[in-house]
Amino acid sequence: MILVFGGAGLCVEELLPEQSYIALRVLFDEGAWVLTCFAPIRYSRMHKGRGRCRSGIELVSLPLEYQKLINRYLLNRQTEARRAQIRAEHNNELL
Repeated sequence: MILVFGGAGLCVEELLPEQSYIALRVLFDEGAWVLTCFAPIRYSRMHKGRGRCRSGIELVSLPLEYQKLINRYLLNRQTEARRAQIRAEHNNELL
């Protein structure tokens, strides 16, 4: 699953009907908090040559608390990725 602030991308085995809903449960920070909601399918497409599908879902009507938690989670992930990139660049300069 690829998570963004307003939704997520899912890799699944079959096409999901657009405008239908799925039940979603996502564990964050090793289960420190759980997002549980229903999300509408906004698109569903076949991956060429992979035999899998990609579906986009929208996270709608989430409580403000969940919105803040998702935003904080995404910002922390971006910060961690940037720090790792800086460390890798620094290590390459030392070699």
